Amino acid sequence: MCDCIKINYIPIGGEPVSTEVISNGIINSKNYYEFSIPAQSSGCDTISITYQLIGEEPVTVEVESSGVDPETNKPYYDFNINETGVQIYPLINEFYNNWVFSYENDVEAFIPIDTPCPFGTYTIEEGSIFEAFEVSLVSEQSFTISWDGIKWCLFLGESLLWVLAEDEDCPIGNWDNESDTTYFSGFSTEECEPKRTVTYSKVSEGWNSFWSYQPDWMTEMNSTFYTFKEGELWKHNVNTTRNNFYGQQYGSKIRTIFNEQPLEVKVFNTLSLNSTHTWTADIYTNISAGSIDYTYFVEKENQWFAYIRRFDNTIDVKALSTQGVGSANSIDITDPTAVELNFSFNVDSSISIGDKLYKNSGSNLILVGTIVGISSNMIIVDTSVGSIPLITDFLISVKNSQAESFGSRGYYMNVYLSNDLTEEVKLFAIGSSVFKSFL
Repeated sequence: MCDCIKINYIPIGGEPVSTEVISNGIINSKNYYEFSIPAQSSGCDTISITYQLIGEEPVTVEVESSGVDPETNKPYYDFNINETGVQIYPLINEFYNNWVFSYENDVEAFIPIDTPCPFGTYTIEEGSIFEAFEVSLVSEQSFTISWDGIKWCLFLGESLLWVLAEDEDCPIGNWDNESDTTYFSGFSTEECEPKRTVTYSKVSEGWNSFWSYQPDWMTEMNSTFYTFKEGELWKHNVNTTRNNFYGQQYGSKIRTIFNEQPLEVKVFNTLSLNSTHTWTADIYTNISAGSIDYTYFVEKENQWFAYIRRFDNTIDVKALSTQGVGSANSIDITDPTAVELNFSFNVDSSISIGDKLYKNSGSNLILVGTIVGISSNMIIVDTSVGSIPLITDFLISVKNSQAESFGSRGYYMNVYLSNDLTEEVKLFAIGSSVFKSFL
């Protein structure tokens, strides 16, 4: 069983993150793990409230929005203090502008600023029962990895986000997205590495290379590099099989960054490699993420060229490849592989067979299935991999994320190259077709 695992995830629109997590205990006879990431909230659906009654210790609670005020179009919040109902809401009158905190219908504290969210340190009214009152953004989200008896699951609270359907003692491998469209575009786990081998370059005056092999001891003799592993002596630079150390095969990885004109948002359209062979590329900017499989590269004039594509099965709700459909007025579920969704209007002509259909559930998009048929006012969906929607669900059609890609957009571009070849590969230069974004 794994006391420690390394969690690798890609925040939506962010760069890869790796963190080591120690087991928190045992659930269902197997270890479970807890970790947190910074909140990725752009609004104020959930807020953190810290208040202090006179003569008592500060208390912090998290509160979800109770609705939207129709006059100001801003959220309000209901919760309890000492079993008494209290409220934070936007109020604009001759005395208050904008957020007030009300206790037993009396205003106890306020912040006199017009902000979309009620964040800040509040001014306490005279005669109030409070010493202090403050509202802030929820600082982080807490996730749990645990075994449910059949598969490994990643939860946010009680919401199931990712699964690893492997009956193993340790949750090691690449996970499948179950319902997550908000937090991660990629998620995997591996065993913790106790140590790493690095080399120092006197020319660049830095630690510029990281090696997969981990020797017990290393030394040099007559300009030859030797290492010891489990009592055996190994001579390096004599094995014609590249990246093979102590009988174990590894891969090659290189990271570089494009950051010319750092104050301009740019579109990175292609990637070019001056190399003896192609590489697989994972690409991240401050706005988006993408990839290029090594088979996508085309050789031109002794260089390799390929267009940057978004990661498979990722959803960009702002892209033209994502199209709102609406709610069905009747659903025939007789055949789960051909569920008929009938609408009171004609289906948009941009929706095609092969598109994925999703339903909106709160802030998440949940897969319904693959569109297998379309008529003027009906969509037929294969829900064998997905879930059957309700009449009240708002449906969204999403085209193939790779086929509808238009490069990566951002101030800079991080490129992670990798290959698993066993022969020598030479990489001389990396380039990209870049132009200024005018969105």
